[in-house]
Amino acid sequence: MAAPVRVAVGWVAILAACQAGFALAQDDTWPAYESEGSPAVCACEWPAMDCSACWGEYCRYAPCGWAGYDRTIWSDAPAAPVSQVWAVDYRVRPMLESFTSYEFGDPNLLYAPLSKLDFAMDSTWHGFQIGVELPNWHVHFEWLMPMDDHIDGNMADYDWNIDEPRDDPSRLDSLTLSSERWNEGQMLELGTEFKLTNSFLDWPFELWPTAGFRFQRFNITAYNIDCLVPALGPLPEYDGVDVITFNQQYYVGYFGTQFRRTALLGPIPIDTVFQVDGGPVAGYNVDHHLLREGDRYTMEETRGGMWHVGFMAEAHLPRRFSVGFQADYMQICTTGTHRLLNEPLDVDLRWNNGVVVKSEQTTLTGFVRYRF
Repeated sequence: MAAPVRVAVGWVAILAACQAGFALAQDDTWPAYESEGSPAVCACEWPAMDCSACWGEYCRYAPCGWAGYDRTIWSDAPAAPVSQVWAVDYRVRPMLESFTSYEFGDPNLLYAPLSKLDFAMDSTWHGFQIGVELPNWHVHFEWLMPMDDHIDGNMADYDWNIDEPRDDPSRLDSLTLSSERWNEGQMLELGTEFKLTNSFLDWPFELWPTAGFRFQRFNITAYNIDCLVPALGPLPEYDGVDVITFNQQYYVGYFGTQFRRTALLGPIPIDTVFQVDGGPVAGYNVDHHLLREGDRYTMEETRGGMWHVGFMAEAHLPRRFSVGFQADYMQICTTGTHRLLNEPLDVDLRWNNGVVVKSEQTTLTGFVRYRF
């Protein structure tokens, strides 16, 4: 399924869930509130819920609401006792205009790059997030995997200055494209955040420092060959033939901050979170060149950094459900050592000239959340 179609189907499902939730919101009784600075009035009658606690990520519509929350924005009344709340999500995440790549230079240190491989990653992922929430701190764990093996885009294999005479490092002598499929993929995140202050420089945003760990593994097979340089076109003898298997792993520590605020859409509270973070990265990748003589592997071990920015909006609905979306952009760049290994040909070389491994990932996530 093409990327635009998958994205459209995902967002139709999210909008349908939102519509169902808004219908529930109109049918159920919601807590009433008065103007800012006035105590809120309890108008709810949900026998299965504790009306001593508040609902919404940040607000305290005391004395009633969703169990587990106790935040005042409408009243200066004392806070009610709060117990911890668990939250579990089902999440769908399309990756858009995303890629990961590696490149390396000439082993004799004469020029760089010598070769570069770009792997497109546009695909749809899904999985879950589970977390525990208290008024002043949250912890969450997220796990995602590709929804199917299809990847929109190609592996692009570039080689410079490989034909004789090798006298022009800027000359692109070879460029081929190959189709891709997922063998396996993982995205994991363990994160925590805590509330530092109710406002930031007199702006009405709560400030929540955050820290955590992300792990990504991309296991891809490239197949078919379409030769663009020289302009030979698709090579029919390689139709359906696997060219390269590629396994890349990123280990990412991060720290940053979140700016949070709650707004109202009619009777529905909308929590918004803007996050920016960064941190160190350790990377490792290996690819197996299936068509080369012998048994050829290339490997990179690298270190570097990452930065990430994201925005999330969550609409709270009755019966402890909520729906939301999240937009993220993350960039990784590392440098290190390249290894060329071909044991049948007695080749084992290492060098660090021009070794760069990087990734850019743009994602849109829709989720349905339940708190208990």
